[in-house]
Amino acid sequence: MDTDHHDKVQRRHGYFQTHFLMERAHEWLTVGLASILRQAKDDHSKDMKNWLGYVGAWVGFVVEHHHIEETILFPFFQSHGFQVETELEQHKKIHDGIDKIQRLIQSTSTYDAAQLERLLRAWS
Repeated sequence: MDTDHHDKVQRRHGYFQTHFLMERAHEWLTVGLASILRQAKDDHSKDMKNWLGYVGAWVGFVVEHHHIEETILFPFFQSHGFQVETELEQHKKIHDGIDKIQRLIQSTSTYDAAQLERLLRAWS
């Protein structure tokens, strides 16, 4: 077998595998966001701790996902000549909102449903 061809196929396979996994991750992030937005105005007073945990789990997923992109994927893409400045700017905008959401959901005394919805809709 021609090793050059084999290497090209492997690189292409890796690209498509990474692309597929990133599509799924972004799809899960979007589904989670939609779920939170649908429920944001509901009365969570009887189960506020679980609601804040649910929102917090999604926030944690966003933070971890972006950490992986910024420390592993983006440097790899850049080393192969791809530009990721747009994605980094998007992350910064999202993380400005994530930081505010994290402060908002720290405790039941700081939670404000309308503010959560505003923060999420600002970049949804």
